[in-house]
Amino acid sequence: MRQLSIESALISAVKANDEAAVQAALRDDPGSIDKQDAGGNTALHLATSEPILVMLLWQSPDLTITNEDGRTAAAEQADNRRTHLSAVIIMFQTAGLMF
Repeated sequence: MRQLSIESALISAVKANDEAAVQAALRDDPGSIDKQDAGGNTALHLATSEPILVMLLWQSPDLTITNEDGRTAAAEQADNRRTHLSAVIIMFQTAGLMF
């Protein structure tokens, strides 16, 4: 089920690639981890740096959420030529590091 928001503080922080703002958004609203933007993207779909991606993964996001193009965060990362980030998501998932 899609959790739409105008744009959560977390998604804004991830788009800005601002690690401190991502930490603050996760602290202030941990439930925002699975919120989606107008295109159905979660913060995990939008992350462009490994440190932010790992911060998000430690929050146990739903890795099965798809955007309006039908892509999970791992697929979106791979499709955007960020295969190293896609690999990190898959490693977290397969290693059982999701809590």
